[in-house]
Amino acid sequence: MFRVAPTMRLCVPLLLLLPLVVGAGLGIAHAQPALDQAAIRKAVEPHVPEIQACYEAHVAKHPDARGKVVAKIAIGTDGKVTTVAASGIHADLETCVAARIKLWRFPAHKGPGPVAVAYPFVFTPPDAAPAATPAASKTAPEVDPKLVELFEQAVASAKAGKHAEALASYRKILETQKKGKLAAIPRFLATTHLQASYALIDLGRLKDAKAELKLVDTATFKKPALYDYQFTLGNVLGGLGELKPMFSAFVEAISVAEDLDDMDVRPQACWTKILAFTMKAKDWAYLDEVSAKALQVAKVRGWKDLELKASVSASEAQKHKRK
Repeated sequence: MFRVAPTMRLCVPLLLLLPLVVGAGLGIAHAQPALDQAAIRKAVEPHVPEIQACYEAHVAKHPDARGKVVAKIAIGTDGKVTTVAASGIHADLETCVAARIKLWRFPAHKGPGPVAVAYPFVFTPPDAAPAATPAASKTAPEVDPKLVELFEQAVASAKAGKHAEALASYRKILETQKKGKLAAIPRFLATTHLQASYALIDLGRLKDAKAELKLVDTATFKKPALYDYQFTLGNVLGGLGELKPMFSAFVEAISVAEDLDDMDVRPQACWTKILAFTMKAKDWAYLDEVSAKALQVAKVRGWKDLELKASVSASEAQKHKRK
């Protein structure tokens, strides 16, 4: 049976605007972060094979391991990593990821203190792409080998950071399948559309990514892939400033996560995204509303980190509403 190698997808780093220890007191790190997302991502990309190696070693022992590991990194003014902690999926994987990141170097910056970054790595296990019967089998394949080959090429391009090439390959899969009426189960086509949306996001084409996501037949997905879809949709809508649809998408993602017995990592990630995108949009009335909801959930579930973020967001919203 054909299997696609386990893959990892880089997300956009979320710069944390939360209180950090600076000298002897507390203060907001940067109103305008000293390192932007592009600089951080550029520094991370050469090290992707290291993180991929961590995941491949882990998935060899835990074949169903999937999801997101969030690395919280403090970057000193000299570009060295001062502290790093990773959370999500499994302690062994988190330890490996944190150990690798500790040795990385980021661009130097002018401070005044460490830049705090939360960098998510999304991991997909070997069975995330639909399986296909070998061409030599007596039964018809679920996915034509030509399409399987194109899918592998697209995944390889994405892993290498060649997002335009990956997108072209995903497009070719869909065109080739439609033109030649080649065998392809619905889940394979849905996965291809979802992967194409990832490439579009990486290329900064959020409107096109939104359109691509509309083509995904989510009825073919199992729960883990359905979470990935809803989480991705939330990110795209948030990036476009469509806040209420974004909120609905993240709420759906939280519901799916809880169906997967994840009552912590993924739901908190969704709430964090809701707050971050609403803050970025400067919709202070809506930020006040979602901050109150996030704060309520955080207190009930004992999520201290989210409680702090929601409190900061609520204070910011109130400050601007009074103006």
